[in-house]
Amino acid sequence: MYKKKLQRLGVVCLAAAMVFTTFSFPGVVKAEEGTATQAETEAETATELEQGKVLVQVNQNILEKNAIANTEQNPFRDNDGGKTAAFDGSTATKWHTQWDPNETVSASNHAWIGSGFGKKILLKEIQYDGWKANANDTNERNRIRNYKLYITTSETVDANSTWRLVTEGQFTQQQNNKIVLDTAQEATGFKLENVQSVNNGYNTHAAEIRAYELKDISLELTAPTKADNGATVYNNAAKASAEDSTSVEDISATPATFTGTKTVDADGSFLGRVTSSDSKLDFTGRKPFLIEFEAKFDTVPTEDMYVVGRGSKNSEQYRIGYNNGKWKFAIHNSNINGGGDGWHDYDVTVPEAQRTEWNKITAFYTGTHMVIMVNETSKNISSNDGNWNRLDDVGQIKEGNGLEFFIGGYADKAMETYGGHIKNLRVYQADTLENSGINQGTDYNKIMYYMENANTVLNFNTSGFSGYEVNTNWSKTSEEKENYQAAMTISATNGNSIVAQPEAVNINMDGIHKSLLPVSEANETNEDGSVTVKYAFEDMFKGGSLRLDAGDGRTKTNMRFGYSVGVAQDKFVKSSWYYGTSANNLSWSLLDGTKSAVIGGDFVSNIVFTKLPSSAYNSKVYARAIVTYKDNNNVVRSKMGTFIDSRSAVDVARGVKADCDSKNDQTSEAYRHATNVLQAAGITN
Repeated sequence: MYKKKLQRLGVVCLAAAMVFTTFSFPGVVKAEEGTATQAETEAETATELEQGKVLVQVNQNILEKNAIANTEQNPFRDNDGGKTAAFDGSTATKWHTQWDPNETVSASNHAWIGSGFGKKILLKEIQYDGWKANANDTNERNRIRNYKLYITTSETVDANSTWRLVTEGQFTQQQNNKIVLDTAQEATGFKLENVQSVNNGYNTHAAEIRAYELKDISLELTAPTKADNGATVYNNAAKASAEDSTSVEDISATPATFTGTKTVDADGSFLGRVTSSDSKLDFTGRKPFLIEFEAKFDTVPTEDMYVVGRGSKNSEQYRIGYNNGKWKFAIHNSNINGGGDGWHDYDVTVPEAQRTEWNKITAFYTGTHMVIMVNETSKNISSNDGNWNRLDDVGQIKEGNGLEFFIGGYADKAMETYGGHIKNLRVYQADTLENSGINQGTDYNKIMYYMENANTVLNFNTSGFSGYEVNTNWSKTSEEKENYQAAMTISATNGNSIVAQPEAVNINMDGIHKSLLPVSEANETNEDGSVTVKYAFEDMFKGGSLRLDAGDGRTKTNMRFGYSVGVAQDKFVKSSWYYGTSANNLSWSLLDGTKSAVIGGDFVSNIVFTKLPSSAYNSKVYARAIVTYKDNNNVVRSKMGTFIDSRSAVDVARGVKADCDSKNDQTSEAYRHATNVLQAAGITN
């Protein structure tokens, strides 16, 4: 049993005497602390590895905020409106060329519309929807037929930006038209030009325009480790890189500063509570304002739950919340009809089945009247009656000096208390309304038109979202060895799509250092549109030995770690290692080891730590192996050692000496070398 263990460690007497025909590390020199360190490293061969691509829709709110056009119907007439209507998330409204008062577009003056992305992206696709009066509407009217698509990389995106034509063509249907670029283009903005409408004229419209960018799928996987009790530890969560993590912030032109705690989910929603003391959210007097957001309860509240508002419990300026099946909007008013302070609190009932679904909540104060809408209607949904919640003057809003704007509930009743989520929160404010007719109207689209063209006070929305999520499944692949496989399934979210499989994954080897490596195996796209890639971790370490080509061991030695490659010789590309003087700091590397040898029928690669000084004999060296190879389709793959392997020169010398003793072979050169190493380390027995 003891002999078998020694053989597994690779420290048998005979093996120690062999000099493998392999490669060595550059010189190892003595550090001031007496430990071994690398004097120089070999350079990594630069290789371009595809990390995978996902097609992600650009945040529609950003496009709405940055909308540009050379013509627009203003003021809003019927369903025709301004440039923002093409990016408002609704096909019920549309951007239309100016016709009242008449503005001429012609063969020499084409109408165009576009937007800026707020940053440089890799633009891949533009989608265009013409307007339909209803689902059965087949009258195409004057939608865009012949188009040109331009992009810009200018920092400021407007009519004066430097524009470059990237493609042109023809839309063949009323909706769901796509412009897909052969190669994704760097761009900060785009504009879509109407060369000619479907009716051969030049007036045109757009119900919705969407933009899509290509983003890297940046996977990170933590390599297994060995716990103190001998158990194998691995991380069940492969993840997207921090660069692609989801965050929620105010993306309006003059953003407010928020404090608090929130947890962001993959769909861009968050739970938790944040606050802002920004004075621009103080809507004192009769200034019209509108607050809109989407909310969903995982657990429906059984008591008052105020989701958005300004103030603290019992000291609010305005608030929007939920109780007993109803969404409520309340304002704290003053000097109503010459009297004192008071509250107006109005609601819309939501059917029970709908309460745990996403609902769009719109609260609107006109300066005299107020309404709350659920999913763009002010009617009492359960009974289908009622229009405006209040038809008489509700008074002006009380001053909110010193009050904070909150999202996610009061401090003692945060949304997380009820498992609630919020997303797509926007706040608009106007000094006055251009059209007093909406004071007692119920037309959601008309209200939004006037408010969106007033002043966007707050746009609290998702940014930096990766557009995909990763689930990891680990499995043991060998009964004899500690071999494991991590299968990472990448699924696109929110209507996005995976367009290229990852060829590589970032492996965190020691808790600090990462390496981008080819995957071990890639699947075809799964039936649900997801893709799965796999990475293998194998126990390849054979053990340590001492080479005899560095002297007699009294002052220095060469220590070798041997690895069983585990691939066919004709498929082998190279072996690589990350190494260091501690298990959590593999800061040095040998990345281009190409030599190997067949030893005793086993295909082996080795790393050799040369010229170890006697002062470092008791210091362990830690290394993690990587084997790069080709699969049957000649695609480059890789695998990594399951564990970080470690030995000191003393560890190896003791094993060699013990093996020689078991064979009664105390006269061999290997025995004498091991004895000298031990004596130099101060070990005499």
